[in-house]
Amino acid sequence: MIRFAFVGLSGVFVNLAIYFICYEYIFYEHDAGLQRNLSVIGGILVSIFTNFVLNDRWTWGDRQKGHWSRWFHRLVKYYIAAGAGALSQIGVFNAAVAIIGEEYHLLANLAGIGLATVVNYALLHLWSFRDSKESLDKD
Repeated sequence: MIRFAFVGLSGVFVNLAIYFICYEYIFYEHDAGLQRNLSVIGGILVSIFTNFVLNDRWTWGDRQKGHWSRWFHRLVKYYIAAGAGALSQIGVFNAAVAIIGEEYHLLANLAGIGLATVVNYALLHLWSFRDSKESLDKD
């Protein structure tokens, strides 16, 4: 879990850096709303990928992953799991704002991030990075 947390923290920095690059240099000619949304999507997509690479090699590096060709399969599963975490974060955020009020939006966001972290870790640990059947059959 500690390695997962460090990878997640690195993902926050990657997300913010890509957001800034997209916002300032790539999507600057679009209207403000589209510029922000495209930049956010860019940050999310890149940070999910960098988190996948770090988690694949470091957090769950001890797992038997089978043949190298299964890398793309794990990547797709990772994006699905991260998407579930993102949806849970948005849901908790909106529910918390509705319950405790918009003035506590930062606290609501932290609650959403907390749940997303648990959801992501569980899905990644049990599904995306579980030992491959290929390696289990050899034991």
